[in-house]
Parts: sequence; structure tokens; C-alpha cells
Amino acid sequence: MTSLKLLGLLKQRFSLPIISAGGIMDGYDIRKYLKSGAAGVQMGTAFLCCHEAGTSTTYKKYIIEKKNVLLNLQEASLADGPGPYKTSLPSV
Repeated sequence: MTSLKLLGLLKQRFSLPIISAGGIMDGYDIRKYLKSGAAGVQMGTAFLCCHEAGTSTTYKKYIIEKKNVLLNLQEASLADGPGPYKTSLPSV
């Protein structure tokens, strides 16, 4: 289930502010989630190349050289919990 689909389901069920996270990489994604009802977004991977992140040189180089670093999440239902993470990032 994508985080955008999850946002829609949560908005239908609850009247609480929802912060979306997962795969949000740029202003276009931020706008998409805010227009879909998120109160805000949380971004992580998008900032891995910032000096302040403390990311290893190996990861930074890989991310910069590969314009599209994909994190593939195994789909799982909410009842089953999150699936295992599979990543194309090199191990350090």
C-alpha cells in the first residue's frame, strides 16, 4: 500500500492531523500530499546528501551518481504490519 493511499484511508476514518512519510523527495511530492489532505510531510532520504546528515561518503557518492535511488518496499496490509525493506544502496 502506498503512503498516498494510506493517507486517503486514514483521512476517511479519523479527524486527526496526519503527517505523511515515505517516498516524498521534492516539492512536487510535498504538494501532492498536502493537496490530498496531509497536515504535513516527513522527509528523510531526500536529505541524505546534506553535510549535516553525517551520511558516509560512499552513500553520498552512490546517491549523487544514481539520480534515482529506489527503495522497494514489500506491500503488506495494515494488519500484517510493514514488510521487509529491500534497497539498492551498497552496504558500508
